[in-house]
Amino acid sequence: MSISSWVQCMILSKSLPKQRAEIITKFVNVGKHLKKLNNFNTLMAVIGGVTHSNISRLYKTYSFLSHETKKDLNNLTQLLSNHSNFGLYRKSLQETKNKFKIPIMGIHLKDLIAWNGNGPSFDKTGTITLKRFFQLANLLSYFLGVNRVAHNLMDPNMDLINTLKVSFDISYSENDIYDLSLKREPKTLLNFQSSNSKSVVFADWASGVCQQPDSDTVNKHIAAMVDAVFKHYDHDRDSYISKAEFEQIAGNFPFIDTFVAIDADRF
Repeated sequence: MSISSWVQCMILSKSLPKQRAEIITKFVNVGKHLKKLNNFNTLMAVIGGVTHSNISRLYKTYSFLSHETKKDLNNLTQLLSNHSNFGLYRKSLQETKNKFKIPIMGIHLKDLIAWNGNGPSFDKTGTITLKRFFQLANLLSYFLGVNRVAHNLMDPNMDLINTLKVSFDISYSENDIYDLSLKREPKTLLNFQSSNSKSVVFADWASGVCQQPDSDTVNKHIAAMVDAVFKHYDHDRDSYISKAEFEQIAGNFPFIDTFVAIDADRF
């Protein structure tokens, strides 16, 4: 699952508009922090999720957003707009100068593709033209500069990172997320449950919302969650989650049962 899809799922996992608005506000604040860190790549993913049509169509949800949050979201959206070939983003990137930054990789890869298709790179003697050489060097500098400038980021929280990996390992299609968006705020007053759709309902069964997804869907995603947990937390690869390994998981899931209760069959 991409970061953008994960952001959408986190918002849609809440059943009430006010709760969804609170999650959107948190992600907008995350976006502001990413901007301060000059992490434009992740900023694009987060804001892309918040402004995706699956979320932007939630009018009831957006009515709970504060004026300040809407203003901040609009500013970040404008920064990342593709207007004038991402002009505002490119200007902001240039203003970082020699500071640590993570550019939006997709934009600069697109620049490389455009450069490659923009005329011949060699003159009649088979030598690369000086102008093209400097153009290529300038484009590649966005990628090389990431590793050349020291950052002052905090040490990574590996427990949190592993928890996020578990979430990202569970995939949901665009149709799955769109269907959940419709369930949260239907297009009409007609009961969406009458639809013939048998889509995945993200997080409803996991968060305790009283709905009844089909057993195949539940089993598929439980299996995916179990595989992800063992992949990232079974450090000694013995096919068991020890008490120490469980404590790393439980620290990020405060409502989970105790280790003794879950592991009762081992006693």
